[in-house]
Amino acid sequence: MTNTHNPRKTTVAEVSASEWRRVWGRLSRNPMAMGGLLLVLGWVLIALLAPWIAPYDPIGQNVMNRLAPPSPEHWLGVDGLGRDILSRVIYGGRVSLPVAAAVVILAAIFGTLYGGLAGFLGEWPDEVG
Repeated sequence: MTNTHNPRKTTVAEVSASEWRRVWGRLSRNPMAMGGLLLVLGWVLIALLAPWIAPYDPIGQNVMNRLAPPSPEHWLGVDGLGRDILSRVIYGGRVSLPVAAAVVILAAIFGTLYGGLAGFLGEWPDEVG
């Protein structure tokens, strides 16, 4: 019986850690990528902290102050029902960001499947894309 021990064999955790380190190194050297990452992380942070950041209740109405233009009290103004638009935008991120993440994940899954199918079969799937 032969010995199956391979001293050069690496574990999944070692490969994963070095791979993430390499990806982070390339990402951190790209100013556009870092700007995009900071923008997305900022919006995620704002959405998570919405109950503490939003200046007004997003569904609270003040009919006497409806359709007010932007002011120091209401930075983006007030809608037709007297609701603060900035508060509604901040709270809207709590719905929009998970939906956007789901769309990106589904597009990556279906795009990968379609690309693999087009590469494997050729002919009509390759011509449609």
